[in-house]
Amino acid sequence: MRHEHELDHEGRCDTSTNWNTRWGYVKSMNQYMRPPVVDVASTRYSVKPGDDITMSCFVMSIPPHTNVYWVKNSSGSNVVLNHGTTGTIGMTVHNPSLTLKPAFPIDSGLYSCFALNVIGTGASRTVSLTGSHHALITKILAPILSTMFAALGAAFLKLYGI
Repeated sequence: MRHEHELDHEGRCDTSTNWNTRWGYVKSMNQYMRPPVVDVASTRYSVKPGDDITMSCFVMSIPPHTNVYWVKNSSGSNVVLNHGTTGTIGMTVHNPSLTLKPAFPIDSGLYSCFALNVIGTGASRTVSLTGSHHALITKILAPILSTMFAALGAAFLKLYGI
């Protein structure tokens, strides 16, 4: 009779005479151990400057992933975004999504989500984030210009006694 943890010539536990498949389990689990599978909810996002935007990322990993980061590519230059990067939220093992708080036209570009485990690194599809400079003028400059013209109008009225 075989010893409880003895392996056959192919490295498998003989389960026909032994229900303790601890060694067989380890071998079969190894076939599932891969770099993380990383994906995004959408490959296109559009944001008005000044608004917050969340680019959703999902990670499936055996063994568990230990790190998440995003890479932004804009004009051929790559910038790595980690948890704690100023103006961002997320990029953690428990929340791999990236939130820009707030977003500005300079944030436009191509983004990818990455996750690491002891086997390797997985990458998402590329996400395109676009913003509008016109929206920046409408949202930020319009109230300033409106106040400025109102003050000029009041000064004009006062100057001419109207």
